[in-house]
Amino acid sequence: MQLYPNLQLEQIYATILYFLSKPVQVTQYMSDWLDYCQTSEQEQDENPPAYIQRLRQLKAERSLVK
Repeated sequence: MQLYPNLQLEQIYATILYFLSKPVQVTQYMSDWLDYCQTSEQEQDENPPAYIQRLRQLKAERSLVK
């Protein structure tokens, strides 16, 4: 609790109790969330935003100068 001073002990117990009472649902939720994150990361890698493309271009140009 020293790492998270804003958490109350009751909140920690409630979280543990929820997980223990619904382990299948919590595990499925976490699995779905990880799948979503991995898919989003892959999509962004394949189609990066314009500012990322520009930063990569600047980096490539700088490495040619050196």
